[in-house]
Amino acid sequence: MNCNELLEYVAALALFDGYFDLRKRREHIVIADASYEFLYGICENLTRCGISCNVKPDKRSKMYRLRIYGKERVLSLRQIAEKLLEEPNHIFLAASFDAEGTVTKGRGQPLRLRIIQKEGPKADAIRRALEKLEIPHLVVRRKGGYLEFVISSKENVFKFLSYVPVKHPKVRRIFS
Repeated sequence: MNCNELLEYVAALALFDGYFDLRKRREHIVIADASYEFLYGICENLTRCGISCNVKPDKRSKMYRLRIYGKERVLSLRQIAEKLLEEPNHIFLAASFDAEGTVTKGRGQPLRLRIIQKEGPKADAIRRALEKLEIPHLVVRRKGGYLEFVISSKENVFKFLSYVPVKHPKVRRIFS
């Protein structure tokens, strides 16, 4: 993943598992995850691209937080995130899966990938990205206004993984 793709990935990941703090003189992005390895890897790559960041444990939970600093960079990543909501691509889909996705396989059941997202702009962008990549999927409505995007069958799962650069260790361990 080159620096531009990494910036798209991080901007999309912040939409799903983080937030943009745009308060004057305190601009930063926070992305939270249970995997230190995952966030540290992202931070190392960001550093290679000239972006300041760090990963620290959250004192109130068993999570880790990746922080990205710098007003211009934070504002630029926010613009990238807004563009990705309008024109989602395979990198946006990778971030959505890394943040909100799961892999399941029951007895006698096909391998399934699931992405659960509250109805709204992010869910619409996930749907458009799956359709754009022509990845067969089912959309299941869940309680509370959530949508579950389900990709089943070994062929469809591997098609998804061949197009979408999934980074999270929870997924990479299963398919390596």
